[in-house]
Amino acid sequence: MTPEFGIIVMLDALGASEFGITQAMEFIKRRDNLLSYLSEHQKSLHDKIPDATQPSVATFGDTLVVSWPTGEEGVMKMLPGIAEWLRPAIRWGLAHGILLRGCVSYGEYIADGATILGPAIADAARWYEVADWFGVILTPKCQMRLISLIESAKLDPVKKNITFEQWFVQYAVPLKDAKKDFWVISWPYDIWATDDGKVITPLGVLSTCLWDLPIPKGTESKYENTIDFFNWYGHTIYPRIIKKKRKK
Repeated sequence: MTPEFGIIVMLDALGASEFGITQAMEFIKRRDNLLSYLSEHQKSLHDKIPDATQPSVATFGDTLVVSWPTGEEGVMKMLPGIAEWLRPAIRWGLAHGILLRGCVSYGEYIADGATILGPAIADAARWYEVADWFGVILTPKCQMRLISLIESAKLDPVKKNITFEQWFVQYAVPLKDAKKDFWVISWPYDIWATDDGKVITPLGVLSTCLWDLPIPKGTESKYENTIDFFNWYGHTIYPRIIKKKRKK
């Protein structure tokens, strides 16, 4: 058994832990469809990041643990790929009633079949449930790596028409009793970028995905906080992306 060094994504599905048997069976079907979608989507990363490795996925209850063996230097190349992989994953989950919340970490770990242990897993486990929303944060440790890449100018867009804010943005993420600045995955981009201004607004797309989902008492803030982030991104970040693209 050889230790790996790579990127870890830990995700849970909001509300799934409270499902009854019938709901749990339906969730497992949707989760398996999500895993199939992610597997197919992973193949497309090779068009943008040729060195992208194949991830391994372990599941426990409503939690997914995805591990990419990258080597220490490979973390730099794969962080943009993680964002490219997670954005449509969150969009797919929205469209199919799976609200994903979690975090991205990196470091050493050991994988043995469905068992994954090590410092990178421990770091992810400390942070993946802290946010009072659905979406994906980078753990403080992972943020330090991201910042070092930004400052050293080693994190460049994989294509000329991609801007950094399509991958990550810094945001005051609501926690259960406070707010804390995190770098987060720019998942709203995939909805705002499909806005044609005619059929339905981006907020309408998001609301349509949510309207059939139960909102148990005490969970309202998760939805409200997510909508706040979505609107902030659309009105603050997305116009900036469009402006940069028009200049290129």
